[in-house]
Amino acid sequence: GSFSSKVNAEKARETLTGRYLNAEIFTKAVKSATTFRVRVGPYKTKDEAEYWLGTIKEISGFAGSFISEVKTKK
Repeated sequence: GSFSSKVNAEKARETLTGRYLNAEIFTKAVKSATTFRVRVGPYKTKDEAEYWLGTIKEISGFAGSFISEVKTKK
């Protein structure tokens, strides 16, 4: 999820971690505002990510969740 409020991002992270999911908040500056993105993972395979996405979408307020691939620098 992407939130303009850090408090709302923290609530989303708490909901996900309460379901035993590894969730982290990342901040990103967009124009003159900061957004707080809640991400779950990482997962080794697309199948694994899709499995957990199904679980996440069952949580109230998370039906619009989706998978995205994030490349990290090593």
